[in-house]
Parts: sequence; C-alpha cells; structure tokens
Amino acid sequence: MVEQAQTEERHSWSWLTIELALYGLILALALALRLSGLSIRVMGATEAAGTWQAWRLAHGEAPQGAYSPLLLSAQALLFALFGSGDAVARLVPALLGSVLVIWPFWLRPYLGRCGALAASLILAISPTLVYSARYADGVAPLTVCALGVLVLWLAYRRDGRPSYVFAIAVLVALAAIADPRAIGVLLVLAAAWGVERLAFARNVLDIASAHRVNWKAWGIVAGATLLLAATALTLNPNGVGAWADFPRAWVQHLAPVVNGQPWYYPLAALLMYEPLLILFGAIGAVDLIAGRSKATVLIWMGLGMLVWSTIAGGRGPGDVALICAPLALLAGRAIGNLGESWFAEARLGREGLFLGIGLAIAVYVAFNAAFYAFSLHRSLPESQQFLWFWVLAMAVGVVLAGLVLAWYGSAVTWRVGGVLIVIVLLLATFSAAVGLNYGRANDPRELHVRIASDEGVHDALNVLQRVSLHQSGHPLSMPITVQAAVGPVWRWYLRDWEQVRIVEELTAEVDTPLVLSAAEHEPPALGERYVGQDFVAQAWWQPGRLSGSEQPWWWLYRKSIAKPEPTQKVIVWLQSE
Repeated sequence: MVEQAQTEERHSWSWLTIELALYGLILALALALRLSGLSIRVMGATEAAGTWQAWRLAHGEAPQGAYSPLLLSAQALLFALFGSGDAVARLVPALLGSVLVIWPFWLRPYLGRCGALAASLILAISPTLVYSARYADGVAPLTVCALGVLVLWLAYRRDGRPSYVFAIAVLVALAAIADPRAIGVLLVLAAAWGVERLAFARNVLDIASAHRVNWKAWGIVAGATLLLAATALTLNPNGVGAWADFPRAWVQHLAPVVNGQPWYYPLAALLMYEPLLILFGAIGAVDLIAGRSKATVLIWMGLGMLVWSTIAGGRGPGDVALICAPLALLAGRAIGNLGESWFAEARLGREGLFLGIGLAIAVYVAFNAAFYAFSLHRSLPESQQFLWFWVLAMAVGVVLAGLVLAWYGSAVTWRVGGVLIVIVLLLATFSAAVGLNYGRANDPRELHVRIASDEGVHDALNVLQRVSLHQSGHPLSMPITVQAAVGPVWRWYLRDWEQVRIVEELTAEVDTPLVLSAAEHEPPALGERYVGQDFVAQAWWQPGRLSGSEQPWWWLYRKSIAKPEPTQKVIVWLQSE
C-alpha cells in the first residue's frame, strides 16, 4: 500500500520537469516586474483618455471618442468588479504582457530548448516590453497577440494540431481591436511572408494536406471573438464604431508630432535599452538564414517593424516593443546555441577559469566607467585618470581574448567571450528595466518617456483633497469647476469627486469653492475672490540639450544638468472667505 501510494504520488508530479519549472520561474519574474507598483507612474494623457471612457462604461455611460475596444472592454469589467484606479487600469496590459514569456515554449523545434528558455527570459526582463506592459494602452495586447499568431502558425505547420488554428483565430481577432498599429503589423507580416517567398521560394501559408484549415469554422471563431470583445459582451455596441476608426487613427500615427521622437529614436532606444537583443538577435538571424529555417519569418518581421517605426511620425515605445518581440526570439536562438556548446564542451579549468578572469575585468571596467562619468559630470580632475584605467582594463581584456584564441582556438574563445557578454548584458538589461519602470518612471530624461505627466499632478490632487477635507469634512465632496483645457488626465483623477463641473471657459459666473484651470498667459476671469497656486502637470526633455561632458552621465544614469521643462501647468484656485 505504501509503495502504491508513493508510485501514485510520483505519477501525479511526473509532468513537472526542470524545464517547465524554469518557465514557471521566468513567468513569475515577468509578473513581478510588470505587476509591482503599477501606480508609481502618473497617468499619461493617452492612457487617461481611454481609461476615462472605460470608467464611463462601467458606470452605465456610453464611451466616446477614440479608444481601444479590447482594452476598454477589459478595463470596464475590472472597474465594475474591483473599482477603479491606476493599478487596475493597467492590470490587463500587465497580465497580457507577461504571457509573452510562454510563446517560446512552442518554438523549441526552431530555437532549441536552451534557446527557447533564453528567449523567454529576455522577453521577461526587456525594459521596453516591461514598459509597454505597464502602460494602459493597446500595445501590450497587440504585441502578445501578433507574436502569438506567428509562433502558433509555425507550430501548426510542424505539428498540425487543430487547437492551434482556433487559438490563432482568437488572437487575430483580439489583435485587430487592440490598437490601430495592428494595421501596420498586418502589412509588415504580409511583407515578411512575401520576402520568404522570394528568398526561399517558400509559401508560408502552404501546409500539408493532412493539416488543412477549416476556414469557415476559423472565420466564425474569429468573427465571434471580435464582436464579443469589441462590444464588451454586447454591452458597448459603439465598440465596433471605435474599431472602424482604426484606419484613420493609424494614418494619424504616421503624421509628424510636435515635440515627438526623431526618426532615429527606435535605433537609439534599442542601443540604450536593448543591446542584448541587437547583438545576439543579429547572430541568431544569421544562424537561421544559414540553416534555411522556416522561422526566418521572424527576421523579416523584426526588420519590417524597425523600418515601419522610423517612418511613423508618432513613433513611441509601443513601436519599439513590436520590434523587440521577434528580436528576443532571434537572440534566444543565438544564446541557446552558445549555452548548448558550453554545457557540452566547456571545462571548469579552461572556460571556467577564463570566464572568472573576464568577469573580474568586466566589474573593474564597469566601476571605472561609472567613476569617469561622475567625475566628468562634476568637472573633477580625476576624470582622465579613470578614463585611462578604463582603457587599460579594456586592453587587458583584448589581450586575454587574444591569448585564449591563440592557445585554444575560436570555439573556446567564443564560448568564454559569448557567455561573458551574455552575463554582462543580461545584468545591464535588468538594471535598465528596473530604472526605467521604477526608479525613473516619471522622468522625461528616460528616452522612452520624453514627455511625461509630472508628480505635480499628485501634488495638486493632494492639495485639493486636503482643502476639501478641511472645509467639508470629506476629501472628495467639495464642488469643483474644471476647465476642459486641462486635459483627460484630470478627468480621470477627479472621477470620484461628488460634484465636478467641466466647462470650456472660466468666467466670473463660476462660484464653486475650488477651481482647476490651465495656466495660461492671462489668468481666468474669476475675480479677486479667488487665490491660486500653480503646479507642473507635464514636462518634456530632449537629449539634444546635453553637453559633451554630460553624455556618459546621461547614458549610464539618465541624469543631466539641464532639467526637464514644463510643457503644461495647472492652477488650483481656492475661493477666499
């Protein structure tokens, strides 16, 4: 009986392998990075506009204007169940963004087991993908769905499982109503399949006769999913109209934006936040092409999204996220091959020894780079000393690599150097993810942020609540008049106030105890009975303002002498007694 019980217990856990456990740990890491402190960053204007409409739907009002039907439906459901807030509004993108890390599991035949795990880890800690998942718009759902379609289609062509086809139907429908960028993704995907046909005479849509798709059933599943998700389970029929406006919104995304990102922003962002993806993604791409793998469509998808993001005038972090997703899979392929080589052929007394020496040199190089940036920023005389120490350490590393190459050949040199670079860049990537999404989430000096709602929004809200609490006994009960020009951020943050009146212009007829107005050149005609205090609501910064001595300091720590400039201020007016 005891032996039978032990046998049954072993069988009950037989599905849990080390590989699946590692995927579970990576998923837990992805969730931790995306769900922790979701309300740290002040709501931006774009996400506040859509979130405000979801709040209206949750309270029985019809949403208006442009929004993501998919995100609005999910947000409205969460608001109805759990109440509203910044963290709840960003919960759906954060959860869906975490799903990215499981897609490589189905690409193990193309990436290898080690490669799939490496790709999963990169997707989990990518600063850009974490940032997009912590932003309340449709980019994270679109990225997850678009990559899922690619992955599952490749898996279906190999395995022929019908469940993959219907999962693709659901993902296509959700991607279509997630964000207007879905149109660009569709065009790039079509171009990628065209390149596959020209370069390899390979029809990506061609499948074995045993794996034929029931397109009628596929269309029914896709259509039903689209209609139900777009209309919030028929509660918001206007969602179909919002989806119909996607082509117009997509065309507007192509137009230049005032104070927007320059054309080279996607490349600069990849260099700053995703060097691991660039280096090993290129290596993985070469490997796939050399092996004529059917997964080469990932290469054309990544290149296509890079070209597309440089063309789009409204380019932003979401466009870079769509580049990072396929790049991560390519980088996983290269790192996986390196890992398999290490586990199969590396020796502790050879590769292990040189890797230890290399890590020590890398730590010394990092410290001297930090000291050099700090001393240069402070104009200290020791800056040149640290620079020479840094150059010397780099020279020692090059000499060591040359000796390993001469003694043991290129294979050993690549294993040692490659693993060293992977370790260094993984640590740098994780550090950048934490800094961007936690330490400097509201700092416009982050390249992905550039224009950000300022902490002054929270300061102004705290003042309003304290005044209301002091004079009425409740922090949200005092009547307040809000000028419409302050924007959607304030409509969102004042949603729970009991008496809010929004007007286009402020006149002498306004008589509420509290007034919130945009800070314009001429004060509003409220009369002498009001006194006001201004607050910074939005700030902007550009790297072009950096001096040469500040460049290293900014690249390492996103700090500069030039402070972000306010682009929007608001004034809180209090009626004097």
